[in-house]
Amino acid sequence: LNISRMESGLFRINKQPVSLAVLVEEQLQMLRSYAEDRHVQIIGRTPIIFDQVNADRDMMSQVIVNLLSNAIKYNHPGGSVCVSIDVDEAQALVRVKVEDTGVGIPPEDLEQVFDKFYRSSLNENKVEGSGLGLNLVKQIVEKLHGGRVFAQSQVGSGSVFGFELPLAVKHDLKKSYSALQD
Repeated sequence: LNISRMESGLFRINKQPVSLAVLVEEQLQMLRSYAEDRHVQIIGRTPIIFDQVNADRDMMSQVIVNLLSNAIKYNHPGGSVCVSIDVDEAQALVRVKVEDTGVGIPPEDLEQVFDKFYRSSLNENKVEGSGLGLNLVKQIVEKLHGGRVFAQSQVGSGSVFGFELPLAVKHDLKKSYSALQD
């Protein structure tokens, strides 16, 4: 339903400055018991950084939940999920990466993982799902927030899924440093 609303332009969006590190930490806390039930370790690397983006808080929470829950769901007992956030000052963007030690995705399937209803042939019978979660991630990040999604994977070694969003304001480190010296 949400994807249809987004595609038709009828989706309401409430953008405001939000810290992705805070959202990631909230979603990590929410999904810890799910990971523990599946015997998957979650590692969160959320440094104290200026990482604010203009975004709809609920939508970005959904993006993070979808990426984390997929990393847990397609993992194996004893596996791990590592979440990291980086700020690229030169590009004025924030990058969130969710890396897992799961089953991985064949190269021929990787280009299509963000397509509606697409499920990798390697995993379609092993795990339940509609094939809409990653498409929703792509729609929210790219269409509604002007960002970019990405995926890398190797069968048997796991996957990296993530997204980039523009910083809310360019944070000039030189100006900040000179202001501290004054």
